[in-house]
Amino acid sequence: MNIKFLVIVLSFFIVFGCNSEQETRMLWECVKVSADGNLMAAAAMNGYIYIFDFREDYDIPTDPDNGDVEHHYNRWIKTESGRRNWTGLALSRTGNRIIACARFNYIYISDDYGMEWEEIDPLPNRPDEEKKGYRWSAIASSLDGSTIAAAASSGVVVLDPDEYSDPNDPPEIELENGAIYVSTDSGKNWKNANVSKAIFGMLPSLIPNFPELDFNWRTITMTGDGKKMVAGCSPGIIFSSENSGTDWTYQFSSYTLPELMDLNLFDLLNFWMDISYSHNGSILIGAYKDYITDSPPGQSILEKSTNDGSTWTPLNTNHNTEDTNWLSTASSSDGKILAAALNGGYIYISHNSGSNWEPKLIDKPRNWYSISLSGDGDVIIASDYDGSIYTSRDWGDSWEEHINENDKWTRRAVR
Repeated sequence: MNIKFLVIVLSFFIVFGCNSEQETRMLWECVKVSADGNLMAAAAMNGYIYIFDFREDYDIPTDPDNGDVEHHYNRWIKTESGRRNWTGLALSRTGNRIIACARFNYIYISDDYGMEWEEIDPLPNRPDEEKKGYRWSAIASSLDGSTIAAAASSGVVVLDPDEYSDPNDPPEIELENGAIYVSTDSGKNWKNANVSKAIFGMLPSLIPNFPELDFNWRTITMTGDGKKMVAGCSPGIIFSSENSGTDWTYQFSSYTLPELMDLNLFDLLNFWMDISYSHNGSILIGAYKDYITDSPPGQSILEKSTNDGSTWTPLNTNHNTEDTNWLSTASSSDGKILAAALNGGYIYISHNSGSNWEPKLIDKPRNWYSISLSGDGDVIIASDYDGSIYTSRDWGDSWEEHINENDKWTRRAVR
């Protein structure tokens, strides 16, 4: 019995335990808005990727060879991404390049707003019998889309992703360690970042079992130029890179070394829910699940760092509830505007790098799941567990709710 066994059990519960409501009203695993604020994207769990274009005078080519175009202004469009269990989404500055990862599958890149996609295996030279989809958990890219970092969590993987079409028909699986893969040439070539070597150099060689400690990567983020990266994992550790993922530094952990060595199946592990970099690298905002110091245990803490993850400062949003379950975070390009989504509560926005906060959409608490900001922070997109997408184009002062039921979209104004 070990931690990997627990991950397997949880993985099947999450992936194969869909109810009938989720089959008609989509659960949006991740939502993003481009830095220029003109394009939004939403990736559905066991569904497709959709885009929403704000540019009134822009046509997206549907068949460049024949000159066919489609007007996408002010409505949601289903892309040709294919139906997958999407877990990560990243956009270039204008949103023309969409980069996504899917659980039990590969990396997928589109350079034409989702009309055509390329499936990428970060390890293409493996023999066919060794090819398998990874349990991808998060992805990030630079603003020009040339630098990409994808994080895979530990657990189960599909031996043949092509056979994974029915969530009620489990494919053949095997165990896989967590890893981070980085490309600095727009996804053409990839390398395993070997992040664990950052911790080997600082630990005594007398501890033979530490190299076997598996990093269950949950979140990864990078600056706009792709040079700085920060990744968070279970058991509650932060690693950072200042050279586009070539070298990594162990930055932070709430566990002492003896505690790390003593982790077992029955431990509730600390872990990072989400971390977001400002494009200029001035600030990080993160949501951290704490099973050690918080009371009651299992609450998540909202924190910020101004030194690339070396130290963290708790943020006080004055949300007036004992339950704190922060799931998603976002930052504007300059780090002045921050956003955080409180599951079972509200969206909180700060206009001064986290010093003061204002709740949004306070008509009722919602089970928020994912949130993203444009570069200026004026365009906001967020999703909740009930299957709705909420958007704002005025820093959260007014909102629209978007609902997709059986591929039919409806919209309404909300406050």
